[in-house]
Amino acid sequence: MNRHCNQVQRIPDTKRRIYRGGMLQDRDYLLRKMKRTMERVYRYGTNEILFESDREKGLQPSRAWEEWQGERMPFWDVRVRDHFFDGMHISFFNINIYEHIRLTTNEQAPLPGMGFLKQGCLTTTPYSGGGPRTFTARQHNVFMNPYTAMSTEIPVQQDLEILLLGFQRERFLQLAEHAGPVMGQLAESIAANKPTPYLHSPNMPLTPRMLAIILEIEQGCYHGGLMNLFLQSKMLELLALQCGQLEAANKGEVRPEGLSAADMNKVRDARELLLRDLQNPPTLSMLARQAGLNEFKLKKGFKKMFGASVFGYLKSYRLETARELIRGGGKTVTEVAYETGYSTLQYFSNEFRKKFGVSPGSLR
Repeated sequence: MNRHCNQVQRIPDTKRRIYRGGMLQDRDYLLRKMKRTMERVYRYGTNEILFESDREKGLQPSRAWEEWQGERMPFWDVRVRDHFFDGMHISFFNINIYEHIRLTTNEQAPLPGMGFLKQGCLTTTPYSGGGPRTFTARQHNVFMNPYTAMSTEIPVQQDLEILLLGFQRERFLQLAEHAGPVMGQLAESIAANKPTPYLHSPNMPLTPRMLAIILEIEQGCYHGGLMNLFLQSKMLELLALQCGQLEAANKGEVRPEGLSAADMNKVRDARELLLRDLQNPPTLSMLARQAGLNEFKLKKGFKKMFGASVFGYLKSYRLETARELIRGGGKTVTEVAYETGYSTLQYFSNEFRKKFGVSPGSLR
């Protein structure tokens, strides 16, 4: 991605109207409700304020998804594009952080949504409770409002990439009808303005399909109404995939013999650690130590919970991710092989053909 800021795009003063959950609503009202957010940036570990702003008076939504906005400060360089339509909001951020900072925002009304960290790391403390959540590359979770947090700590890094999706309250309640237990419980908590256990679930790994959708969103090549339709379809697909993961992680399944609830959580943590860096995964002993399990229990638990050995699961995930990256375009087969942890193109091609029956290049 280009790391330089493009000219900030401003939305015209003329009012626009959008369709929201069966009702027409003034667009300016929607912007005020979603974007009137007081931000403060502190130097980490101190109370020194580096920056303070009413976000409504700062960056404004672009006229089209293709248009990037920029904000450059001594402590960060932000590029963002976002879009409102049909009671839905999508934002993609690319940020270079030059100083370890802590960001605070004021609490807002529920705006249920999702956060996907494609690249980088940060720790956020939501207003909905549950304590701090540390996100690393290729993790995601659900939020009562993904655009505000009691506190977000961001260390020095390059190319922090985040996708945020938000739904107006009425739009989300409309989508939640007959959409399964996760959506149902989230809708109930939003309607009652109370937290739900799903909001305190551990971070989940991005699946290959999720990663492919995010790449498709980045590369979206439609315009106008077709772009709205395209983005809506991708947002709803991500929502369905995320809810499916939450249901699988929280369903009342029979506990595997020999594994306590604490052990199961540690095995899930081990899976997150395993998939965190596909180019440099931990050894089995390192993974066991980091997850707080012995190697025997880790191997046994992984097999029972996920139906594969530790490194069999990693291999499958790498290849599934590689297939979606190739299908998404924008990268050569060699680049995909390296990104998913293969040191040689020949070995990658052989493993790919064994799993899928075709060569990687044939998917282009």
